[in-house]
This record gives sequence, C-alpha cells and structure tokens, in this order.
Amino acid sequence: MSTIKKIKSIVKRALYKVTKEDSPMQIALNEGYYNPYEGMKLLKDIKVTLIDKDYEVINQESFSLITPVKNEADDIILYLNSIENQKLLPDEVIIVDGGSNDGTPSIIRDFAMNSKVKFKVIEINSKSISEQRNLAIKEAQNELIVMADAGNILDENYTKNMVGTLMEFPDAELVGSIFYAVDEKFADHFIYGWDGFGDWQNYLPAGKTMAVRRSIFLSMGGFPEFLSFTGEDALFDIFYRNISTRWVFNKAAFVYWDIPRTWEDCLKKFYSYGVGAGENHMGDSGYYVRQVKMRQGIYAPDSIPITDQMYSGYLFGREKRAEIEFNVRNVNNLIVIFSENQLHVDSAAWQKVKEYIQNNNKVIFISHLRQFPAEKHVDFDFTLLELYDFRSGFSIEDLLRRYGRFVSKMKIEILGDNEVFESTANVIRNWREHK
Repeated sequence: MSTIKKIKSIVKRALYKVTKEDSPMQIALNEGYYNPYEGMKLLKDIKVTLIDKDYEVINQESFSLITPVKNEADDIILYLNSIENQKLLPDEVIIVDGGSNDGTPSIIRDFAMNSKVKFKVIEINSKSISEQRNLAIKEAQNELIVMADAGNILDENYTKNMVGTLMEFPDAELVGSIFYAVDEKFADHFIYGWDGFGDWQNYLPAGKTMAVRRSIFLSMGGFPEFLSFTGEDALFDIFYRNISTRWVFNKAAFVYWDIPRTWEDCLKKFYSYGVGAGENHMGDSGYYVRQVKMRQGIYAPDSIPITDQMYSGYLFGREKRAEIEFNVRNVNNLIVIFSENQLHVDSAAWQKVKEYIQNNNKVIFISHLRQFPAEKHVDFDFTLLELYDFRSGFSIEDLLRRYGRFVSKMKIEILGDNEVFESTANVIRNWREHK
C-alpha cells in the first residue's frame, strides 16, 4: 500500500471513530454538550512489555528501597517484617517520615537496631508524600530504586522480581508491579482483575509498586510536590513517561495493600482521589460534561455513591488551583485565550500555549468551533492548562470566582475576529478595572 493510501486509510478510520452514532463525541453533540478535551492524549507512545517472571537466581545488584511514612505506628512492624523477609535484601532502606505524632520514627529505629537490613530514617515536616519520596531518592546511594509504602505487606519475592526485571531489561526506565488486597471485603472497588486486565499500554503504576533508575528520576524532577495529598503518582507517571522509551510490568512482583475496611473509609478514600484529580487537572476531561450539566441545573447524582464522592472531591480540588498555582507553584500570569478553533487543530495556537506554559504561565483556552481533531499528544505541562467550549462549558462567573483574587495577573488574548469574544473579554476587563 502506498504512503498516500495509508494516510487516507488512517484518516477514514479516525473519522469513523468520532462520527459513528455511539461515539462519545457524537453523543455529546447530540445532547448539546461538547468536551474540548476529546483527542488530547496525555501518554507518550513507548514500548510496554508485560512479563510474569519469578527470578530464581540473579546477580547481586545493589539497590535502595524507599518508603514515605506518617502516623503508621499501628501496623508499621508488619511492613518492616515484610522487608526483613525479602529473598533479596536491599542494600539500604530509606524511610522519610512526614511529621508523625504517634511515635512511628522511634518504632522504626528500635526495629532497625536488631535488623539485618540497613535503615536510615529521616524526619521532616511535610504534608506532601511527593516531597518524602523525592528526598528519599535523593538520599539513596544506589542507581536502582525500588519503591514501597507503609500500610502494605511485601510479598517475599517483591524486591527480587523488581530488581531482576530492571537487570534483564537495562533499557527500561521503569518497572511496575501489581497489588492485591489484605482484606477482600471491598477489594472490587480498589483491585484490578489482573488475570483479565489488558490495557497495560496505558496503565499508570502506583507509587507503592514501581522501581526506577535514580539518575533518570532526578533528571525530570521527581514527583510533583504541589499536590496536597493524592494524585502525585499518576502525574509522575505521565511526566516520567515523556522521557522514557520502555516500561516493563512484572506480575510476579506484588504487594498486599491494606485497603479501607469500612464503607465510610472507602468513600473517604475516593473523595481524596477526587481532590487529587481536581488539583492535578486529570479529572477535567472525565468530569467536563458533568460540570456543564451542574451549572445548568440539570445534573443528577450518580447511582454509584463512589462516583459522586470522587466528583465532590474533584470540585474541591479544582477550587484550590488558583491558590496552588500562584502561591505554591509561583505561576507568573493567567493567560485567557479566546479562539475560533480548538487548541489541538491550530498549530500556531498550540505553539503559543506551549511557550506560555513553558515560561510558567497558566492558560485557560476557550474555543468556539466544535471540530473533529486528530488525536494529539500533549508535549507540555497540561497541569497549567484548562480547556472550555465557549457555547456550553465556559462560565465567566466560574473564572472570576476562582481567579478573581489574582486579577492583576490576568491577561486576555483573542485569536480571530469574533464580536462575541470581544464582548465577553470586555466584561472581564471591566470587572478587572473596577476591582
């Protein structure tokens, strides 16, 4: 098949995908709602390999095991024992405590006195698990880093199979493992059906179940420290993948996760996940139409309480963005752009937004036309970008309510000749002048 025919074939398949009656885009258009995030791709295409291999004998390779902890006194001994029982012991274990008030660091140090493993305990005052992980890896003495979290029990082969995979695949920047539940009561809500799971190409491993190469980790800045509690590992995965060429997942490496054991704790956990999705922007696409309906007064609660818990958390996290961006991330300006075209079909606009964000600006991009863009990878920091459909998703009230305190840092651009855009921009300008 010629190159031209191949291109035509790809275009036809793409058009069919977005124009068929049951496609997400067509359903949204038929209902009067359009999600401008359709076609935006966060994950860079790399080689992903799945194995299920138990390494019987491997050459000893020095590696560090790192763990963040905070108020883990009730069950930290179970975790420490699972480290002690590893068939391949780490050269060092670095534990960073984020400010426990229950004696967790003392328990770890007492355990370490009689352990065959070398422990290093660092105490800092931090609300960010990212800061703890980053510090632990900076302090590590080895290139190979295996991560694990307190509150989990490591299978005795966990470190052996993680390090074995790193050694067998020297071109892999990351090795991921899987997790099972300590208590099965609510496992269906937290644990994948690993035997039937097939989307490894898009799977984002949790911070408690991955191994990385220290030099590469440090080169990209590590885990994002601007998030308050959750969502850091998914965001790290996306950014780390941007500098990766290959990931490997080994199903023979696993931990047992102590998931919530009451329905109330389940809902709290999912609310916290939602907060992270609101702070890191990863929930914007999935909750876009839901937000539009809520603003129009036609939103109905989901039949599954967990979904509404996550959405409530997302809204709370979204409300915190301005504070995070200007007071934690020290963003320079908020650039509000009105455009006839969607961002990812306009190469000039794409480059403009990319440069703004690379210079540490937040961008809110509002498009007017509802197009069928080809899938495009976001090759810049999407956590400083918000997209809106002018006709159904954009709200001046929402913009000014969330960013009104930082109005002096707000700049407006209009791409194209559109009187409605001009009128809307004038409302914002007049509001800014009279503040």
